[in-house]
Amino acid sequence: MDSYFYHFTKIENLNNIMEKGLVPMNGENSKLVGDSRTGICVSLDILGAVVFSARFWYKMMFLYHDEKIAKKHFYHTIFLKFKADIIEQKEIDIENFSQFFIKTSIPSEYLKVCYLIDSIGNIDTDRFKVMLYMMKTVHFPNQINTSDFPYKALVEKLYQDLKEDLANFNEKDYQLLDMPLLDFLNHNFNFSIKK
Repeated sequence: MDSYFYHFTKIENLNNIMEKGLVPMNGENSKLVGDSRTGICVSLDILGAVVFSARFWYKMMFLYHDEKIAKKHFYHTIFLKFKADIIEQKEIDIENFSQFFIKTSIPSEYLKVCYLIDSIGNIDTDRFKVMLYMMKTVHFPNQINTSDFPYKALVEKLYQDLKEDLANFNEKDYQLLDMPLLDFLNHNFNFSIKK
């Protein structure tokens, strides 16, 4: 089974990413949480994406002390994914299993947009909903021992803090799919971005 890196960005960045690819930088999200490193920040596979989302969520909560602001930031972003094996090992700085920094650009033809689709074909790219879907389908945190995984307590806290959202989200109503970035941009999707 192929492994994928996941990266999140604002929907309005997609046209620029289509033109230039993902470029190593110290971007807005990194600056927002006080990270000064340069690179493309990614997570490995769905489990890594959930863990990184938990870490980012609590950094946002620490900064703003407001769940609505944290959710709003998630609503305005989208997950991109690409195969992990397209990157040479020497181009990857590993912070931990959930966070990697890639030092080389990723051409747009390798990038896919993650989205949810419901039973009647409605598409939703809302990263918060995608995160809820991932949280409910990865069956985390039971599969990893705390001794092997320093972020287990943080992710358990996220499950607890979002238990109402998780209870109200029925993952059986959706499929998590992806499509090439170019195809995604060529569709006329009507995004309803929450304010």
